[in-house]
Amino acid sequence: MFRAWFAKEPRRQGFHELVVGKCLKPFDIVTSFEILNKGGDNAEYITSDGHIVDGKNLQDKAIAKSLDFKWITSGVQCYASHKYTKESGSNQDSQYKEQLNLLRSFNAEHRAV
Repeated sequence: MFRAWFAKEPRRQGFHELVVGKCLKPFDIVTSFEILNKGGDNAEYITSDGHIVDGKNLQDKAIAKSLDFKWITSGVQCYASHKYTKESGSNQDSQYKEQLNLLRSFNAEHRAV
């Protein structure tokens, strides 16, 4: 009973992040895969204007989203924001909209000229 009361909920244990790592690491073109910090000075964020900043240099958390992973593919640094929701409904819808808005703002800033 004690363990059940104090156990972390599975989605808060980072299991889904470990699965992503296991899926990407076998590919030869994926190197330096890293699960990023969740918060604090060493966390990495993408701002609404598409810049990657660390937590200590982040001016306004309202205009940035934390990044969950980074790796290198063919010499290109890649970042990912990975969201997981347990149930369907408003929480899942807001996570989807958040990711979509993030991609749209990043694409608007970094279109090829």
